[in-house]
Amino acid sequence: MSGCWLAIPRSWAWQLVYSSLLQCWWVSASCLPSAWPKRIASGWRSAWGLRLISALGDLASPEEVNGVYYLQEFIPPAQKHHQDWRLFVCQGRVIASMIRHGSSWITNIKQGARAKAAIASQELVDLAVRAASCVGADYAGVDIIQARDGRFFVLEVNSMPAWNGLQRVSRVRISDHLVDAFLDAALPEERREGQEGA
Repeated sequence: MSGCWLAIPRSWAWQLVYSSLLQCWWVSASCLPSAWPKRIASGWRSAWGLRLISALGDLASPEEVNGVYYLQEFIPPAQKHHQDWRLFVCQGRVIASMIRHGSSWITNIKQGARAKAAIASQELVDLAVRAASCVGADYAGVDIIQARDGRFFVLEVNSMPAWNGLQRVSRVRISDHLVDAFLDAALPEERREGQEGA
């Protein structure tokens, strides 16, 4: 979307067009980086999942990823341990947030990371709301990491976020907010007013 500027790690999407030709889109600047970063996080829906890539030879075969690669520069965490933020944005505001602590660089709750209740700073809230707005998401889980130099980077804006881990550490009933957002979008205002007393 025009007018959206977010701090994100350098990111690429590569598609195998023919047997040996890669078509590349680099989100941040020119197509191919002049030098590979030390490590790149790579993710796709397959048995590979998320991986750290140090060289082209570390990539999955084109058959395993249907010829499409999603790559993102690895951002080492500011802390000694691996952690990031998940902020849940609904209808243009953050309704819940947590810090996720991982035993490795992957901080996904379903892969064993621990959730800790946390109140996000205004800087993080503004960044998460802007990120969801930039992709046109009515609700989203926005993942943010702090780099060693103190800057915050948006890692992902997830339009279908899992929120069981977040709900366990939050006092807010996330499902209520999602239902309200759905009803606001689906029902005319006069019908919503009649439903409130039901």
